[in-house]
Amino acid sequence: MKYRILIVEDNIMLAGQQKKRLEKSGYEAEITIDEPGARKLLKKESFDLVLSDVRLPEGDGISLLEWMRKERMDIPFIIMTGYASVPDAVQAIKLGAKDYLAKPVQMDELQRQLKDIFPSQICDMRQEQGFAPQKQPSDAGGRTSGQYSRPI
Repeated sequence: MKYRILIVEDNIMLAGQQKKRLEKSGYEAEITIDEPGARKLLKKESFDLVLSDVRLPEGDGISLLEWMRKERMDIPFIIMTGYASVPDAVQAIKLGAKDYLAKPVQMDELQRQLKDIFPSQICDMRQEQGFAPQKQPSDAGGRTSGQYSRPI
């Protein structure tokens, strides 16, 4: 199963780069450039995460997040912006945003966020690529360490 991410970004080049990187990491991604476009897609399609810029040509990421919460769309939401402000960050987090990332968004930072939101994605991707979990003996507390090895 691939998780679907909606990228709401008016900078088409940046959005295209993010989409390419996300798809390379095993996610499906779709792009829209403004809040009305995002609302339309969220009403008709299913997404597992919204990655949105704050400033958009029509609307903004904070009002999109507010609308989603009013519509009872409990989809994880990450705000990204080149204009970081403490009040916007506080408002986004209060509305339930998972994080508030400064642009340019570092892909390793975004990957850490995605790993927290979708913890099974890495396991799923490894199994799809021919890796299988190798059982390890448990310690005194019953915990195991899941090492992956490629089948021979």
